[in-house]
Amino acid sequence: MEAVVKFREKLLVLMHLTGGQPARGTEIISIRHSNDAQAQHRNIFIEDGMVVYVTKYHKGFHMKGDVKIIHRYLLHIVGEMFVRYIWLVLPFQRNIEELVYQTGHSTSALLFAPDPTGKPWDSTRFGRALEEESLDYLGYKISLST
Repeated sequence: MEAVVKFREKLLVLMHLTGGQPARGTEIISIRHSNDAQAQHRNIFIEDGMVVYVTKYHKGFHMKGDVKIIHRYLLHIVGEMFVRYIWLVLPFQRNIEELVYQTGHSTSALLFAPDPTGKPWDSTRFGRALEEESLDYLGYKISLST
């Protein structure tokens, strides 16, 4: 499970860096891989063979009264990893969480649902993962504000 959590951190960073204009932390963390019981729709699709995640941008909503819908297309290799995670790893992860940890998180539609330990995903955690991964692979620390 630790390896899955680490993979999700890396996947989050890859999605953020390769999906076009970077999303805000709260936007990318709230991505859903499937529809849920509260009538929230998934925001991951395949369009013309490319994986795309769709977010809503709320900044300035009160001034203009509209929400901007933003499509972010992933690089082919990142999209393929993403699809394989959703297809192969996530169902296995859910079963393990249910059997071993007996958590309610295993049925969450969120891609970045809390870990089996209950540790939630938030902008602080996302920023820390981004800094660690960028330092390891680029030799330079990139933060969310960067």
